[in-house]
Amino acid sequence: MELLAIGNSNWDYYYDEERNVIYYISKKIGCNNGFFCSGSNLKCHLKRLAFIQRNDSLIPRDWNVVNDKLFNSLTK
Repeated sequence: MELLAIGNSNWDYYYDEERNVIYYISKKIGCNNGFFCSGSNLKCHLKRLAFIQRNDSLIPRDWNVVNDKLFNSLTK
């Protein structure tokens, strides 16, 4: 798994290339981890979030993308 983005909240976001899935993984012990979306659906998912949040950027406000190359390849 590769770190895709660091969240300002309790979760960081990781991409699992083998499964083509993006997971949110808790920074704290005892909090839940889960499936964020499929890698092939990331752009659509982020567009929907941007619309809901009235955000002009595809990158959510609480994300700090740490792997630009990976992010761009998943959202092209």
